[in-house]
Amino acid sequence: MNRRTGRDDEGDAFKAAMSGHVRWRPRASSTPLLNPGMGILLIQRGANKKRFDALAPDRWFLQERLSDKILLDIPWSRLEPREGEYRWDHPDWDPVIDSWRQAGFRVALQVRGMSSLGTLYDDGTPQWVFDAGARAIDHGAEFYKTFGTRRAQDDRPIRHPVYWDKVYLEKACRFIEAFGRRYEGEPWLEFVMPGHLGMWGEMHCCLHPDPEPWIRAGFSVPTYTAAFKTLLDAYRSAFPSTPLVQETGAPSYVIPGVSARDSSACIAYAVSKGVGLKMNGFGMHDPSWKDPFCHDWVAEAYDAYYPKVKVAHENYGILLDPKAFASVERHHASYWNRGGEAEGLAEEHLLGDKLFTDFDNALIQRMDVEARKEMYRHIARSIGYRFTLEEARYPEALGAGERLELSCRWVNRGAAPCYENFDLLLALHDLSGRVVWEAAQVPRFETSSLAWDRGRTHEDVSRWDLPASLPPGRYGMSLALCRRGESAVRIELGMEGGMPGNRYGLGGLRVGPGC
Repeated sequence: MNRRTGRDDEGDAFKAAMSGHVRWRPRASSTPLLNPGMGILLIQRGANKKRFDALAPDRWFLQERLSDKILLDIPWSRLEPREGEYRWDHPDWDPVIDSWRQAGFRVALQVRGMSSLGTLYDDGTPQWVFDAGARAIDHGAEFYKTFGTRRAQDDRPIRHPVYWDKVYLEKACRFIEAFGRRYEGEPWLEFVMPGHLGMWGEMHCCLHPDPEPWIRAGFSVPTYTAAFKTLLDAYRSAFPSTPLVQETGAPSYVIPGVSARDSSACIAYAVSKGVGLKMNGFGMHDPSWKDPFCHDWVAEAYDAYYPKVKVAHENYGILLDPKAFASVERHHASYWNRGGEAEGLAEEHLLGDKLFTDFDNALIQRMDVEARKEMYRHIARSIGYRFTLEEARYPEALGAGERLELSCRWVNRGAAPCYENFDLLLALHDLSGRVVWEAAQVPRFETSSLAWDRGRTHEDVSRWDLPASLPPGRYGMSLALCRRGESAVRIELGMEGGMPGNRYGLGGLRVGPGC
C-alpha cells in the first residue's frame, strides 16, 4: 500500500488476477536519483570557495535536488606552503569541506601540482620544491593572457614542474602520504582524484604551443609513464580503501608525434589498480564530434574499461552541443561535472557566465538560463545507474508459512552500470503502513554484473518463506534495493510508488488459512 495515497496502486500501475496471480506494473519516473557512487558533481575550483551555509537556500540546483555530491580542488602550494607545514585549515579547504558534508553532501577531493597559472601565482607546486632542486619550466605569460578561463593578469611566467624529476616525485609522494593520513577512510569522502601529473591533473604536460622546453627536459613516453606509475602508486598506498578517479589525457598536445594513445599504458595501469577514469573537455573541440584526441580515444578506452572501473565526464563550459551531453549516455558516465576554472560555485553562473564569452560559441550565447538548467536536468536524469522495476508477478494469496515466489523484470535506464552490490528487500506492511515483516536476499544476478548494465532488461525470480506466525489479513507489499548487510540503506529507483525510506509499493497480498 502506498502511504501517500492510501491506495494499493500508483499512477498507471495496475494489478490483474491471472490464475490467482497479480501482475504489477509501476510507472517509470523522471525524477533525478541521488544514489551512492554516481551523479552530478557540483564543482568548486580556484580561490574564494563558497561554503554551503553561505548559499541562499532557494538556489535552483538545491531546490531541485540535482546533486548530493561536490568536487573540490586546490593547488598543492596552498596546503603545504613550507615543507612539512600542512594548512588543512586553509579557508578554501577544511572549512568548506566541513560545511558541505554537514549539509549531507559527499565530497570528492583533488590537490593539484599544477593548476592554471602555476607556482608564481600560488596556483601549483610550492616554490620550496624548486628551491630543493626540482627542475621547473617557465613559459612566458603572454600566451596565458588570452588562453583558458583563468588568465594571467601580469607578466609573471607560468611555472610548471618537470613531472619526472626525482626531487619533484619525492616531495609530491611525501605530500600524498600526508594527504592520505588526513582523509583516508572518512565516511563522507566520495573519491580522490590524483592531481600531481599534468596541468589540472589531466596528464598533459602543458598546453603552451612551444614544446622545446619539455623536450630539453627529457620528455619521452617511457619516462613520463614511469612518473605516472610512481605517483599513482603513492595515491593507492595513501588511500587503500578510498575510490580513486584519474583524469585522462595525452601526455602532450604540442610535442610532435605524441597523442592520447601514448597514455594507453598509463590508463591500463590505472585500471589494473581499480582506479576510475575521467575524461575532461568533451565538446571543446570539433563540433562534428570527430576530434581525434577525445572521441576516438574515449570510444576505444572507455568502452573497453567501463565494465571494470567507473567512468566520469566533464563537458566543456556548461554544455556546448547536444552531441556533447549525449556523450554522457553513450560513454557510460557514472559522474559528470561542468568544466571551467570558475571561482566560487559554477552553478551560480548560469546567467552572465563570463567564463566562456571569449570562445564565441553561438549556441551557448543564445541559450537562456532555463535552457541551461534543462541541460543539467537532462544529465541528472540519465547519469549513473537508474534501476526501474517494469513488472512484478506474485500470488494473490498465500497461507502463513508458505513460500512466496516473486518474479521481477528490471531495466537499467541510466547511462552506466552499477559498481556496488545491492540486495532485494521485501517487506509486508499492515493497514497503517507499518512494516510487520521484511527480509533481504541476494538477487539472481548481482547488481554489479553486466546483467544490470545500461539498457539491459532481465528477469529476477526470488523465493521468500513467509513467517508461520503471520496473522491472517491483507497486507501491503513493498520492494527495495538495500546495501548488503545494511537494510536501512536503500537506494532510489526510477519508478513511481515510492514510500518513505526508498521502499516501493507492489500492491497487496492476502494471507490466511486455506489460501
